Amino acid sequence: LAMNKQEQLVREFVLQMKLGKLHRRYFVDKFGEDVFERFGPILGELAKQGYLQLEADQLIFSRKGLLRVDQILSLFFLPEHRNARYV
Repeated sequence: LAMNKQEQLVREFVLQMKLGKLHRRYFVDKFGEDVFERFGPILGELAKQGYLQLEADQLIFSRKGLLRVDQILSLFFLPEHRNARYV
């Protein structure tokens, strides 16, 4: 199944989140999109709840966030993929 650019961006974003840290510039260079702007409201709320820390060019998950990262990832899925069930 071929992915479009938006699906590729979201896939790479959530996979890098699982590593606990990602760099904003990587996404700007590769996809031409600032993920901190695109996902700003969600990231801001997660930062407020103590799950992650936003710095100038990177996002770093706290221990609390890493323990819940799999539950957090779906917040960033495209709308058409949010209710997908895999059997």
